[in-house]
Amino acid sequence: MAGKLWDKTYMPDATTTQLDWLKENSHLYTINELAEMLGRTPRAVESQLSRSGLQYKGQIGTMSVEEPAMVAGLPIENILSFMKDTPRSLDDLSLKFDRSRDTMRRTIEQLLERSYAITQTAAEHHVWSTKVPRIVAPPTILWDKDVWEFKIGAMSDWHDGSKAAQISARNKAIEIMYKEGVRDIVVAGDIFAGNKVYRGQEVDNVSMSPDDQIAITECYCPRYEGLKYRIMGGNHDFSFVVHNATDALFRLCEKRDDFEWYGYDLVTVRLTEDVDALIWHPKGSSAYAMSYRSQKMVEQLAFQQLMEVIKTNATPKVRFLFAGHWHNIFMWYAKGPINIVHTGGFEGQNNLTRRIGWIDPHICAWIISGEITKDRNIIRRLKLEPMNFTEIEDDYLNYPVPQKEVKVPEPLFQWRGDKK
Repeated sequence: MAGKLWDKTYMPDATTTQLDWLKENSHLYTINELAEMLGRTPRAVESQLSRSGLQYKGQIGTMSVEEPAMVAGLPIENILSFMKDTPRSLDDLSLKFDRSRDTMRRTIEQLLERSYAITQTAAEHHVWSTKVPRIVAPPTILWDKDVWEFKIGAMSDWHDGSKAAQISARNKAIEIMYKEGVRDIVVAGDIFAGNKVYRGQEVDNVSMSPDDQIAITECYCPRYEGLKYRIMGGNHDFSFVVHNATDALFRLCEKRDDFEWYGYDLVTVRLTEDVDALIWHPKGSSAYAMSYRSQKMVEQLAFQQLMEVIKTNATPKVRFLFAGHWHNIFMWYAKGPINIVHTGGFEGQNNLTRRIGWIDPHICAWIISGEITKDRNIIRRLKLEPMNFTEIEDDYLNYPVPQKEVKVPEPLFQWRGDKK
C-alpha cells in the first residue's frame, strides 16, 4: 500500500495505521491527492472514505485518474468472467491464472477495494456482477408459509331407486376413499332417482316411492367409523317435495347420523375457518364445451367475492366449486383462486340419457388433497385423483328394496281366564 511519498513524509510512526491518518487528515486533501499518496485509485480511496464516514477536500469532484483495467498483471475482465457464474476457490484461481494463492488473495482484496461486488466466503469467492449491491437473503416465498393440509372425497348423482344406479361402483369408491384417509365426502346432489322428473321415468325406476328410495340408500350406503357424508339435494331429490309433499333427503339425514344435510341447489361447505367450497347442482344440460357453464358460474362468484371484500374488507374465501348434475368428470384450474371440479355420477344409461344423446355417463368420483397457506388462503399444492368405473348392467338387482318391518298390532282384549 505504501507509495514513496507516504512512506517518508506522512507516516509519523510504525503504529499509525492508514485509517488513523485518514481520520485526521483526509479533509485537507483532494481525492486525487489522497490517491497519489496512498498509491491507490481515486475510486478505491473514495469508497474507503465513504465506508468510514470520512470526507475529503472538495468532496466528490471529478476524478481525473482512470481506473486501471489490470490488477496483478491480469485483465480484470478475465478474472470477473471466470468467477461470474461458478463458485471459485483460491486453488481454482491460482490454477487458472498461473499465480500463487497469496497473489490471488491479494488480487481479490484489491478488487474489493475498487468496489467490485464480490461475495466472499471462507474458502470461495463468488462474483455476481461487477457493480451491484451485495447479495442479500432471498425474501420469504409461498413455499415457506405455514399450511393447512386437507383430503376430501367428492361425488354426486347416486340416483338410488333407478334401475341404472351403480351402487356397487359407488360403494367401492367410498371404500377406496376411506382406505386413502378420506374422512369427509362431499355429495353434490341427486341421492335419489326421484319421482316424475322426466317423461317415462316410471319405466326406469325400481320404485317411485320416497320411502323405498330412502330405504335403499339407508340400507346399502356403507358406514365407516369417523366418515361423514356432506350432502346437498338436487332436482331429483326435490321432486319428492313437489309431487309427494315430503323432503325425502332431509328424512334420510335424520335416519343416518353420518349424513349431514346442507340444503338444495347451491350450498357452502366450510373446509377451514377461512376457506369454503361451494357445492352446486345446476339446472339443464351441460354445454358442448364442458367447462363453459362452470366458468360462467365462477365469474359470478368472483363478482360476489369482490363485493364482500368491498363491504367487509375481508379476504375472499371460496376456493372450490364442485358441480354435480351433469354426470361428467372435469377438472379445471380456474383463472384466479377458484378451482372447478365436476363430480361425475353413479347412474348408467337409461331412457333419458339415450333420448338426449348422453350415451356414456361418467361413473366416477374424486379424491382431492392439497395444502392451503394459513395466512392468505392460497392453494400451494393440489392433487386430484379420479376413480373411474365401468357400468354394471342391472346392478340394481344386487340391491333390492329392503323389506319393510311389519308390526302386528296387539289385540285390545285378551282372554284372561285360567289356562288349562
